[in-house]
Amino acid sequence: NGMTIAVLGSGLNHIYPKRNRSLYYAIAKQGLVITEYLPETKPKPYQFPERNRIISGLSYATLVIEATEKSGTLITVDQALDQGREVYAVPGSPYLAETLGCHKLIQEGAKLVKNSLDIEMDWEEFGKEWLQPWRYSCKMDMDLFDKSDINIYISEDFNTQLMIQKINDFYMNVFVIDSTVLF
Repeated sequence: NGMTIAVLGSGLNHIYPKRNRSLYYAIAKQGLVITEYLPETKPKPYQFPERNRIISGLSYATLVIEATEKSGTLITVDQALDQGREVYAVPGSPYLAETLGCHKLIQEGAKLVKNSLDIEMDWEEFGKEWLQPWRYSCKMDMDLFDKSDINIYISEDFNTQLMIQKINDFYMNVFVIDSTVLF
């Protein structure tokens, strides 16, 4: 019943990988596609970890199912923690490299997840509180950045007026250029 939000690591005119083009259009039509990069920006490897701070900032929590000890996923976890988000990890066999990152996270304080009820219970207890001051949560995160450096590009298929209303709730300047929202 929720809405899917896709955060691109490239510009809106460069869907990566190309085989995800139909997924991109489906999400743009029914959800939200955003990027911080200019529409013509081609994907580069360093842009994907950069965009993960936006993903974790939009999320209530980060759930890690598999991660090696040096996984890029751990960058996202660090960003989530910096943003005051919850971190969950699923344990696995200690003999599999793909689970060692999860074990490390659990040792460092991530919540161990055995099944979906573990997250649902936290959501019931804390989720509504997290949603209440939507403005406060975002404003707190936005204070970490110089607002003049932030540009977010939103797919033209999205309900622009609804997004402008939400952005204005954050007391930010909004500009609409060719159905692209910049704030």
